[in-house]
Amino acid sequence: MKSTIASCVVLLFSLVQAAASSDFAPDILEGLTLQITETTNDNNVFYSEFYFTQNTVYFKVPLSNTFKAISYSYAKSQSNISSATLTMFGRDEGDVTHEIVFSSSTSATSSWEDNSSSGLGNLEISGENLVSSFLGDLVFSGSSTSSTRDIFKFEDSNNALYYNSITENFSDRELSRITYTWEQNASRIGKLTTSLGETLFLFFDSNATGYFYWTEITNEKDKQSGPFNLNNASGGYAYESLVGSTITIGDIKYLFLTSNTTETQSASGSTLKEFAYLKNSYNEALLFVNSNLYRLVFQSIDSGFISGGWEGVFQVSNNVSTKGWVFNSYLPWVYSNKLGAWYYQVLFLNNDSNNTELAHFELWRNTWTKNDDLEFSDQRVFSKNREMSYPKGWMWTEYLPWAYSFEAGGWLYFELANDADGNPAMNYYDYSTKSWGLYGSP
Repeated sequence: MKSTIASCVVLLFSLVQAAASSDFAPDILEGLTLQITETTNDNNVFYSEFYFTQNTVYFKVPLSNTFKAISYSYAKSQSNISSATLTMFGRDEGDVTHEIVFSSSTSATSSWEDNSSSGLGNLEISGENLVSSFLGDLVFSGSSTSSTRDIFKFEDSNNALYYNSITENFSDRELSRITYTWEQNASRIGKLTTSLGETLFLFFDSNATGYFYWTEITNEKDKQSGPFNLNNASGGYAYESLVGSTITIGDIKYLFLTSNTTETQSASGSTLKEFAYLKNSYNEALLFVNSNLYRLVFQSIDSGFISGGWEGVFQVSNNVSTKGWVFNSYLPWVYSNKLGAWYYQVLFLNNDSNNTELAHFELWRNTWTKNDDLEFSDQRVFSKNREMSYPKGWMWTEYLPWAYSFEAGGWLYFELANDADGNPAMNYYDYSTKSWGLYGSP
């Protein structure tokens, strides 16, 4: 043991001499992440990443998914500008003190000791920036136990949805709208503060993963920490946004008009309700409406089943934007009065069926949606040279393929077709003039 310690002293002395003329030691550790490997004299190895804030250092407890917070002291040597002393108080092994010699601005070696052992250490300062300055459009999912999940869906730089599964009964859980602030404290540390009065630190080990630590809980045994991931939950059958869609659950139909308002239709009439929706995986989402929380499991883009506190099936339709009053004067752009937004309309040829189909692009969802309200017919075939026309202005389209034209002052009937040359076309029948026309949509 004495020979090993003597060798350590010689090694450290030589390193001190080599680094004496360079000021590599940082003045403070606040904001830095240190990867520390500690090797004991009997060759046991301990490794972890240590995230330093002003007075606290956070690190992952070995062989677990929990994070621990302890206090520390750090003092740069007055006699050797590349040396420093770091003491971390209250680790599992007791207080651990490192006598550090920096060989560069990012690496160092040390001799260390705690209450029961001692050895050598290697330290690396992680300089790569892994923390995003903006969380909008991302989903945070963190788990402190096997049964508890915290989920945040960041809608923009200030607003988010929050879901917590700590309540055992699914029906008693809520999906809440909150506000938040996000601070990038360091290259690998971020601080999230919510309107719920909660604060948690995020410690990144990559751009999308790391560990979280709640700070508002005072009892050390009850402190919540664990792994997290950040993603945009794209892909799969579940919708990223319900705006412009209709979901039918039982005998109730929900028409989602904005990101937080739905028109609820039932046998007793229709009312406007607030709702919250969070896509938390490829094929799963949470919907909170009418004081009920639904876990929607999508089996396709059109349907799925409900699990959790409610059981059953649901159906999805995507033509809300094409319903009600629409403004047609600037084709292929059409204005939806129901949603207060423009969508892009286009005819295309289905290569499998060789039939014309109608689709529209919704900017608010960044999604193409096919319109299934119109039928294909080959009964009326017009030449592409025939002049195309269409009633401009407002049309009431709640009952497609029939639509009421404010300009024409009557009802029109629409159908999809191929023209004489096989190109996509849409025909319409003017009930007042008893004549067919070729609808002028690209």
